[in-house]
Amino acid sequence: MCAALLGGAAGAAGTAAVWPHQPDVLAFALFAAVSPCLAVIDAVLHRLPFVVAGVLAVAVAIAFGWDALLSGESDALMRAVWAGAAAGAFGLLLWLVFPGKFGFGDVALLSVIGVFAGSLSWAAIWAALFVGFTLAALGAGVARWRAGRTGAHLPLGPFLLAGWWTVFALYAAGWVNQPL
Repeated sequence: MCAALLGGAAGAAGTAAVWPHQPDVLAFALFAAVSPCLAVIDAVLHRLPFVVAGVLAVAVAIAFGWDALLSGESDALMRAVWAGAAAGAFGLLLWLVFPGKFGFGDVALLSVIGVFAGSLSWAAIWAALFVGFTLAALGAGVARWRAGRTGAHLPLGPFLLAGWWTVFALYAAGWVNQPL
């Protein structure tokens, strides 16, 4: 757990260094700090704490609202809200279709990722979901191959977070910034 906390602190510092000019950097830094802990908790316990997603949602609402207030532009805020709602609705659909396999913590995490990625662009949200679910499918395939059976359960949170942070790194490098 100490490694997750150190990784989170490093991620927060890295996020602030990459993107210092944005007022919403505090929300991104908080998400970077919490992400490794969420991944470890989900990997060990197969549960994502719903309370953490709530704290992230409040932090992002404050940060993005402040950003919109300072800049006078609400486009990114509205896109983030709609993307979070779309990702949350998709997660809720998966939760209903796959009871017992897709947890409500995953739904909340999808919403949070949707808000963060949606604040960047529509391309970022779709790329983050695609990369996250692709990594999860690859991980499930490897687990199934290693276990030799179909009943292997994998936590989805670490894969979704890896997908989001991969897309964020690509966005920061200028590769995923085409608004759709």
